[in-house]
This record gives sequence, structure tokens and C-alpha cells, in this order.
Amino acid sequence: MPRGRRFFQGGFKVLANSVLGGSPYATEREVMDKDWGQILATNPYTNLRDADYSAESTLESARNTDQAWQQTWDDLNHNVHGKLVDLNHDQDQADGGEHR
Repeated sequence: MPRGRRFFQGGFKVLANSVLGGSPYATEREVMDKDWGQILATNPYTNLRDADYSAESTLESARNTDQAWQQTWDDLNHNVHGKLVDLNHDQDQADGGEHR
């Protein structure tokens, strides 16, 4: 296949991958190396149709979600606590080191 045609077809594959909901993490080279059947097979319909709805998958998803929320909570607590400590220290410095 001539270079120009390959480039043109590759561009359409990248576009189709984006529009049809293909992997957002795939590089242009990875998408261009796929055949059209692989590109067209990834779309919102097949993503729902072929999803893993098993109890095990659901439980794993719940555990991952709980872990993400716990990490977010821990990060917020750490950052807010650190900011409050800094504010108290700054206030003490402004008050000449006196504690209220």
C-alpha cells in the first residue's frame, strides 16, 4: 500500500477509534496497527454487551471504589490537617508566639 494511502487510512482509524469509544490510552501506532474489524468492534454497544456483570466482578469493583474513596478521604484529611497546622503556626507567629 502506498505511504500516502496508509497515512490516510491510519488517520481514519484513529478518528474512528475516538468516535466509537475505543481505548483512550491506545497510541496512534497501536490504533493504526489494528485492522478495521478490531476498530469497529469496539463501540458503546459492544462495550455494554460484552461487559463482565458477574458477582465477582461487581464485588471487585465495589472494593476498588471503597479503596479509592478511603484514599481520597485520607488525602483530604492529611492536606486539611496540614493546612490547619500551618495556619495555627502562622497565627502564632503573627501574635508574637503567644497562644490563646
